[in-house]
Amino acid sequence: MKKLSLAAIGVIAVCGAANAGEKIYDCELSSNEKYGWIPDQMIFLVNEDDQSVTVADPIIHNTVGGPISATVRSVKDGKYKLKWTLRNLKARRGSLTGNYQATLDTTKGYVRARANLSGLDNRPSGQGACKISNAK
Repeated sequence: MKKLSLAAIGVIAVCGAANAGEKIYDCELSSNEKYGWIPDQMIFLVNEDDQSVTVADPIIHNTVGGPISATVRSVKDGKYKLKWTLRNLKARRGSLTGNYQATLDTTKGYVRARANLSGLDNRPSGQGACKISNAK
């Protein structure tokens, strides 16, 4: 899986990371899942003022062309529970819908992600460390 470039981070920054109350978390994930449904890198733009989160990763980029807004299910003590759906994910036999979930812990610098893919029995997951990006 390719890493997102600084240009991709810049796309998120243009979406408003220069604003006060917003931070970019650059996360490196590991997963035992071998088909690439969990990316090696995820980037989260967190707006602490309105508790909104924008997500970017190579899967999102290849599917919709840019970052997407996640549904924030809950926020407690810097821990964001997120959901987003990607339709028309390219697979060997047609396309799938992926329902993704992530828990981003901004206080510990950690993310855990999971995918539920239509028509597949497995539920790929991954986790990793996050750092605040200096990209503006």
